[in-house]
Amino acid sequence: MASLRSFLRLALVLCLVLSTQGLLLVQGTFLLRKDFVIENLCVNRGMPELECEGTCFLTKQLREHHERQEERNAVSMEVMLAIGWFLGDGTALPDPPERSSTYSTGPSLSSEAPFTSDVFHPPRA
Repeated sequence: MASLRSFLRLALVLCLVLSTQGLLLVQGTFLLRKDFVIENLCVNRGMPELECEGTCFLTKQLREHHERQEERNAVSMEVMLAIGWFLGDGTALPDPPERSSTYSTGPSLSSEAPFTSDVFHPPRA
């Protein structure tokens, strides 16, 4: 059982590391194929005065990658929490608290300070 836990932890770390390298992969393939992108895939190849040099294509690819990553983040978080729960070592997060009608999203923008002007004095023994 200990070797299974070690394997699952290693697999989770590897998945996390590989998932963060997507932007590097997109930019790297763009740099390797830059001449091909400029000649064939650039949206602005008919307007050389813009001097785009394929950055329009790169921007499009990065945007698509970002959208795919956001979709995968929700699924991967659920999987990691489920595996953490399976391991049973406290890696799983607790359920979020229920929101009440008095839930505050943060400090208000009023002119009143959220604290009093008195200095806090700890109780004396």
